[in-house]
Amino acid sequence: MTDALSEIARDQERDENFGVYTLNVFRFLNNSMTENYLSLNDSARKVDSVYGGYWSPRYRTKLESRLVEFLIDLENKNLKAWNFILEYAKDPSSDTILELAEELKLSRTKYSEFNFPTWID
Repeated sequence: MTDALSEIARDQERDENFGVYTLNVFRFLNNSMTENYLSLNDSARKVDSVYGGYWSPRYRTKLESRLVEFLIDLENKNLKAWNFILEYAKDPSSDTILELAEELKLSRTKYSEFNFPTWID
C-alpha cells in the first residue's frame, strides 16, 4: 500500500507523459518520418511505465503494444480513436500546449471532420 502523495505524484507523471504522447501522435500524423515514430513509441512506453495512482486505474496502459493499430485507426478516421486523442487535447499540460497547438492546426486541415479544440485558434 502506498501513501496518497505518492499516488498523486504518479498521476501527475502519467498526465505529463500522456501530454508528450498526444503531441507526438499529432507530430507523426503530420509527418510520418521514422524519427517521429520512434519518439511516439518512446512516449507511449513512458505512459505505460507509470501505473497506479490516486485517480488513475490500477492497471497498466497498453499504448505501446497497440500503437500501430491506433495509428491505422486514426488514418482511417475511426471516430473512437479520434475521440480518445482529442479528449486529451482539450486540456493539455502547460509543457506541451504551444507545440500541440501548432500540430493540431496542421492536423485539422487533413482531418477537418473532427471537432478540434477551439483553444488552438
